[in-house]
Amino acid sequence: IDSLKMFYVGLDPIIKKSSYGLEIQKTIESYSRVDSGDVAPGFSSENSDGNVLKLNQFKGKTVLLDFGAGWCVPCKKEIPEVKRIFDKYHSKGLEIIGVSLDVDKTSWKENIKNENLNWHHIYVGSDKFRETESINVVYGVQSIPAYILINENGIMIDRYRGADKKDKSLKDLEAKLETLLSSNSL
Repeated sequence: IDSLKMFYVGLDPIIKKSSYGLEIQKTIESYSRVDSGDVAPGFSSENSDGNVLKLNQFKGKTVLLDFGAGWCVPCKKEIPEVKRIFDKYHSKGLEIIGVSLDVDKTSWKENIKNENLNWHHIYVGSDKFRETESINVVYGVQSIPAYILINENGIMIDRYRGADKKDKSLKDLEAKLETLLSSNSL
Protein backbone atom coordinates (compact mmCIF):
# COMPACT_ATOMS: atom_id res chain seq x y z
CA ILE A 1 0.00 0.00 0.00
CA ASP A 2 2.95 2.31 0.67
CA SER A 3 4.15 1.80 -2.92
CA LEU A 4 0.65 2.43 -4.24
CA LYS A 5 0.49 5.69 -2.29
CA MET A 6 3.87 6.75 -3.66
CA PHE A 7 2.81 6.11 -7.27
CA TYR A 8 -0.60 7.70 -6.77
CA VAL A 9 0.93 10.97 -5.53
CA GLY A 10 2.91 11.22 -8.79
CA LEU A 11 -0.12 10.77 -11.05
CA ASP A 12 -1.40 13.62 -13.18
CA PRO A 13 -4.50 15.28 -11.61
CA ILE A 14 -6.58 14.27 -14.64
CA ILE A 15 -5.71 10.61 -14.07
CA LYS A 16 -6.47 10.95 -10.34
CA LYS A 17 -9.98 12.13 -11.26
CA SER A 18 -10.56 9.29 -13.74
CA SER A 19 -12.50 6.19 -12.75
CA TYR A 20 -9.21 4.29 -12.40
CA GLY A 21 -7.67 7.06 -10.28
CA LEU A 22 -10.71 7.21 -8.04
CA GLU A 23 -10.59 3.42 -7.62
CA ILE A 24 -6.92 3.64 -6.60
CA GLN A 25 -7.77 6.41 -4.13
CA LYS A 26 -10.57 4.26 -2.69
CA THR A 27 -8.16 1.35 -2.28
CA ILE A 28 -5.60 3.53 -0.51
CA GLU A 29 -8.26 4.91 1.84
CA SER A 30 -9.55 1.42 2.62
CA TYR A 31 -6.07 0.33 3.67
CA SER A 32 -5.38 3.35 5.86
CA ARG A 33 -4.96 1.37 8.99
CA VAL A 34 -5.90 2.26 12.49
CA ASP A 35 -2.95 2.19 14.82
CA SER A 36 -1.91 2.24 18.47
CA GLY A 37 -3.79 4.88 20.43
CA ASP A 38 -6.73 4.93 18.01
CA VAL A 39 -10.23 3.86 18.99
CA ALA A 40 -10.69 0.34 17.67
CA PRO A 41 -13.31 0.32 14.90
CA GLY A 42 -16.46 -1.45 16.00
CA PHE A 43 -17.88 -4.42 14.17
CA SER A 44 -20.78 -6.78 14.34
CA SER A 45 -20.65 -10.27 12.86
CA GLU A 46 -22.18 -13.69 13.22
CA ASN A 47 -20.13 -15.94 15.48
CA SER A 48 -19.54 -19.69 15.16
CA ASP A 49 -22.69 -20.40 17.22
CA GLY A 50 -24.86 -18.33 14.88
CA ASN A 51 -25.25 -15.44 17.34
CA VAL A 52 -24.29 -11.82 16.72
CA LEU A 53 -20.94 -10.83 18.21
CA LYS A 54 -20.11 -7.13 18.62
CA LEU A 55 -16.78 -5.69 19.64
CA ASN A 56 -18.48 -3.25 22.04
CA GLN A 57 -19.85 -6.15 24.11
CA PHE A 58 -16.28 -6.62 25.39
CA LYS A 59 -15.94 -3.20 27.05
CA GLY A 60 -14.03 -3.66 30.26
CA LYS A 61 -12.05 -6.58 28.81
CA THR A 62 -8.73 -6.71 26.99
CA VAL A 63 -9.40 -8.12 23.51
CA LEU A 64 -7.01 -9.84 21.14
CA LEU A 65 -8.17 -10.00 17.53
CA ASP A 66 -6.59 -13.14 16.05
CA PHE A 67 -6.68 -13.07 12.23
CA GLY A 68 -6.00 -16.46 10.67
CA ALA A 69 -7.26 -19.43 8.68
CA GLY A 70 -7.17 -23.21 8.84
CA TRP A 71 -5.19 -23.39 5.57
CA CYS A 72 -2.49 -21.03 6.93
CA VAL A 73 0.53 -23.09 8.04
CA PRO A 74 2.12 -20.31 10.16
CA CYS A 75 -1.29 -19.73 11.83
CA LYS A 76 -1.54 -23.43 12.69
CA LYS A 77 1.99 -23.44 14.11
CA GLU A 78 1.11 -20.58 16.46
CA ILE A 79 -2.10 -22.14 17.84
CA PRO A 80 -0.37 -23.85 20.81
CA GLU A 81 1.22 -20.53 21.84
CA VAL A 82 -2.05 -18.61 21.44
CA LYS A 83 -3.82 -21.27 23.53
CA ARG A 84 -1.18 -20.96 26.25
CA ILE A 85 -1.56 -17.16 26.26
CA PHE A 86 -5.36 -17.49 26.44
CA ASP A 87 -5.16 -20.01 29.31
CA LYS A 88 -2.76 -17.77 31.23
CA TYR A 89 -4.58 -14.44 30.78
CA HIS A 90 -8.27 -15.26 30.27
CA SER A 91 -8.96 -15.24 34.02
CA LYS A 92 -7.26 -11.83 34.18
CA GLY A 93 -9.61 -10.28 31.61
CA LEU A 94 -8.33 -11.38 28.18
CA GLU A 95 -10.83 -12.30 25.49
CA ILE A 96 -9.81 -13.54 22.05
CA ILE A 97 -11.87 -13.07 18.91
CA GLY A 98 -10.67 -15.30 16.10
CA VAL A 99 -11.29 -13.64 12.73
CA SER A 100 -11.32 -16.38 10.09
CA LEU A 101 -10.25 -15.94 6.50
CA ASP A 102 -11.05 -19.57 5.69
CA VAL A 103 -12.37 -20.55 2.28
CA ASP A 104 -15.80 -21.58 3.58
CA LYS A 105 -17.77 -21.76 6.81
CA THR A 106 -17.58 -25.56 6.95
CA SER A 107 -13.78 -25.64 7.04
CA TRP A 108 -13.85 -22.70 9.50
CA LYS A 109 -16.07 -24.57 11.96
CA GLU A 110 -14.10 -27.80 11.50
CA ASN A 111 -10.87 -25.97 12.31
CA ILE A 112 -12.37 -24.51 15.51
CA LYS A 113 -13.50 -27.98 16.58
CA ASN A 114 -10.37 -29.88 15.52
CA GLU A 115 -8.00 -27.40 17.16
CA ASN A 116 -10.23 -27.06 20.27
CA LEU A 117 -10.21 -23.26 20.12
CA ASN A 118 -12.15 -22.16 23.20
CA TRP A 119 -12.63 -18.49 22.45
CA HIS A 120 -14.92 -16.36 20.28
CA HIS A 121 -14.87 -16.74 16.49
CA ILE A 122 -16.22 -14.81 13.52
CA TYR A 123 -15.96 -15.53 9.82
CA VAL A 124 -14.81 -13.11 7.12
CA GLY A 125 -13.91 -15.63 4.45
CA SER A 126 -11.23 -15.55 1.81
CA ASP A 127 -13.68 -14.26 -0.83
CA LYS A 128 -14.36 -11.07 1.17
CA PHE A 129 -10.73 -10.51 2.17
CA ARG A 130 -10.40 -7.33 0.06
CA GLU A 131 -13.86 -5.79 0.56
CA THR A 132 -13.65 -2.37 2.17
CA GLU A 133 -16.11 -3.24 4.95
CA SER A 134 -14.28 -6.46 5.83
CA ILE A 135 -12.87 -6.47 9.37
CA ASN A 136 -9.37 -7.27 8.15
CA VAL A 137 -9.45 -4.31 5.73
CA VAL A 138 -10.85 -1.94 8.36
CA TYR A 139 -7.97 -2.94 10.65
CA GLY A 140 -5.40 -2.89 7.84
CA VAL A 141 -4.53 -6.58 8.06
CA GLN A 142 -3.10 -7.82 4.77
CA SER A 143 -1.29 -10.99 5.86
CA ILE A 144 -1.89 -13.68 8.46
CA PRO A 145 -1.30 -14.67 11.17
CA ALA A 146 -1.98 -11.24 12.58
CA TYR A 147 -2.94 -10.01 16.03
CA ILE A 148 -4.32 -6.72 17.28
CA LEU A 149 -4.55 -5.95 20.98
CA ILE A 150 -7.33 -3.68 22.25
CA ASN A 151 -7.56 -2.47 25.85
CA GLU A 152 -10.59 -2.48 28.15
CA ASN A 153 -11.57 1.02 26.95
CA GLY A 154 -11.65 0.03 23.28
CA ILE A 155 -8.32 1.65 22.39
CA MET A 156 -5.85 -0.19 20.16
CA ILE A 157 -2.73 -0.99 22.13
CA ASP A 158 -0.52 -2.62 19.51
CA ARG A 159 -0.22 -4.81 16.42
CA TYR A 160 1.69 -8.11 16.15
CA ARG A 161 2.95 -10.48 13.46
CA GLY A 162 1.27 -9.82 10.07
CA ALA A 163 -0.57 -6.78 11.45
CA ASP A 164 2.73 -5.04 12.26
CA LYS A 165 5.39 -3.77 9.85
CA LYS A 166 8.10 -4.90 12.27
CA ASP A 167 6.47 -8.33 12.70
CA LYS A 168 6.41 -8.14 16.51
CA SER A 169 6.23 -11.63 17.96
CA LEU A 170 3.87 -13.42 20.30
CA LYS A 171 6.56 -12.94 22.99
CA ASP A 172 6.16 -9.18 22.50
CA LEU A 173 2.40 -9.63 22.79
CA GLU A 174 2.73 -11.62 26.00
CA ALA A 175 5.07 -9.01 27.49
CA LYS A 176 2.43 -6.36 26.79
CA LEU A 177 -0.30 -8.55 28.31
CA GLU A 178 1.83 -9.07 31.40
CA THR A 179 2.04 -5.29 31.82
CA LEU A 180 -1.65 -4.71 31.12
CA LEU A 181 -3.12 -7.58 33.12
CA SER A 182 -0.65 -8.31 35.91
CA SER A 183 -2.80 -6.46 38.45
CA ASN A 184 -6.05 -8.06 37.24
CA SER A 185 -5.55 -11.53 38.75
CA LEU A 186 -8.73 -12.99 40.17
